[in-house]
Parts: sequence; structure tokens; C-alpha cells
Amino acid sequence: MSLPKVHPPDLTPPSRIGGVHHRAGRPAVAGREIFVPSWPQPQLAVLRADGWKLSQVALLDLPNPSFFAAVADLDGDGKPDLAVATYYGSIPDSSRDGLVVFSAGRPPGRSYAAGRAPISLATGDVDGDGIADLAVCDLGDAVTLLLGGRDGLRPGAVLELKAPQSIAPADLDGDGTVDLTGDEVIVFLTRQPRTP
Repeated sequence: MSLPKVHPPDLTPPSRIGGVHHRAGRPAVAGREIFVPSWPQPQLAVLRADGWKLSQVALLDLPNPSFFAAVADLDGDGKPDLAVATYYGSIPDSSRDGLVVFSAGRPPGRSYAAGRAPISLATGDVDGDGIADLAVCDLGDAVTLLLGGRDGLRPGAVLELKAPQSIAPADLDGDGTVDLTGDEVIVFLTRQPRTP
């Protein structure tokens, strides 16, 4: 049995759009918009897909370069928010590292502390309140959990983990709340407080 030959469309990779080189970061997608970290520039490109056409519609300034962006409704208003982990590139000097959240994906961004050397993000409703929360992997040996709420993010837990690179949310124990697993297959199970 032979498979039919499929010829892909002639596409030029969109590595350069609007004169900005987009590389090394993990983009986030919301609808037709793609949010691309532009390492080593401290910017995030906002691209819009229209059929096979991809165009840059904005360039958001960040306090530091970024590798990673994530999209989720972090304030419960029904609109996706954009979270970007910013990392200067030096674990000993983390004074400018952090997290920038753009409400509904638009400026201005709001900065949050997110540990030393934040490099990746994961979203999910860890505390079971119906609003997405954010887990931030820090090369500074932790996963910082920030809880989403109507007034923005608030500090949650700091989970010690040796130089985590990634984290994934899933309900692993079937209790209806999101648990977290890291790249060393370390699992953090969440529990809801019991009411008397």
C-alpha cells in the first residue's frame, strides 16, 4: 500500500517580520494572534494570522528579554490575558527578572515578582476558584505559583525544585483541580481545603 504524495504549500518561514528577528522563545496563541518572544531584544512581537498571511501588528516592550509567553484568563473577566516571563540572563543578578501580564493581551503591562531567572510558564486553575493560575519555572531552583483573581495575580506557593525547565498542568488525581508535574517527573498534587 502506498501513501498519496502530499505537496505542502510554498511557504517562506516567518522568521523576519517587520524587520524584527523572532527566535528562541516559545510563542503563545490567542485566536488569530500569536505572541512571540524576541530574544535577545526585550520585546514581544504580536503577529496576526490571516489565512496563509502572517503580519506583525504590534511590538510590546518588556523590562528584559523573554523566552516564554502564555495566554489564559488570569483575572476572570472572560478575556485572555498574556503573561510573559522576563529573564536578564544571569541567575546571580535577578533584579530585573520577573513576569509581565498584559490584560486582554494589550499594554500597559503589569509587573510581578516571579522568582530568580524565570524561563517558562504553565497555566491552570490550581486553587479551584474558576480563574486560571500561573506556575513559573525559575532556574533559581523553584517553581513560583501565582494565583489568579479579580484583582490580578497574588502570591501562592514556592515549590523548591532544582533548576526546573518546564512544568505541565493536569488533573492527575481526578479531584477536579489542576496538579503540576515538572521536567524531572516530580508531581505536586493540589488539595482543596475541607469545609467543616
